Amino acid sequence: MASKSVRVSKDSVNKFQGRTIEIVVGDEQRVYGVHEGLVRSSSPFFDKALAGKWKESAQRTVQLPNDEPKIVALYIHWLYYGTLPVFCDELVEIGNSEYLDLAKAYILGDKILDTLFQDTVIDAIIEKSRSTAQDGHRWYPDGAVLDYAYHNIAESAQILELFVDMYVTKGNSSWLQEWTDPTHIPQPFLLSVASKLLDRRAVSKEPLEALIYHIHGRNHDK
Repeated sequence: MASKSVRVSKDSVNKFQGRTIEIVVGDEQRVYGVHEGLVRSSSPFFDKALAGKWKESAQRTVQLPNDEPKIVALYIHWLYYGTLPVFCDELVEIGNSEYLDLAKAYILGDKILDTLFQDTVIDAIIEKSRSTAQDGHRWYPDGAVLDYAYHNIAESAQILELFVDMYVTKGNSSWLQEWTDPTHIPQPFLLSVASKLLDRRAVSKEPLEALIYHIHGRNHDK
C-alpha cells in the first residue's frame, strides 16, 4: 500500500520550538510544562509575567494557586491542538458538570487575557448544546452552572448572554422549576431572560377578556 505524505505546517512545528516554562497550579502544586513562546504569544498575562526582571521570568515558573489543575490542563490542550475535548453524548449529570468546567475555562481565559481561548470555549458550549446525548435529548446548562457563572463572571461577559439566549430560544418554564432552590436563581439572569422574551414576543391584537382572569372562570353560572 502506498503511503501518503502529510504536510506539517510551519506553525505546528513552531509550537514545539524554544524553551519550556512550568505552570504550578492549585493547592496541590500540580506542575504543567508548556513551551514559552507558545503560551506567551497567546496570553498577554503569561507574556508579561515572563518578561523582564520579574521573579517568574528568572525562575521560569508561573504560579496559579487559585485555579483548578483540570481547567489549566484544558487550556494547555487547546494551546497545542486548537480544540477542546468536549464529550457531547454524556448523560445530563455529566453533561452539566462539563458545562461547569467550560464556564471555569472561560473565567481562566479572562484571567490570563486570552480572548481567542474564550471564543473557543463559546464554540464548545454551542457545539455541546446542539449535540444529542445518550438519552436522546439535548441538554443545556442547569441552575448550578448559571449560579456559578453569575457569581464569578462579569455581567457584561458574552458567555452570560449566550446562556440567556439558550433559555430564551430553547427553554420552557420547567427549566426554572427544576432548580434545586429557586431562590438562588440569579436575578440579573431572570431579568435578562424576561426582557428578551418581552422583546421577542409578537404584539397581540386580541383584547384582554376579563372573564379569563375571574376566580370562577368562564363556566361560572350567572
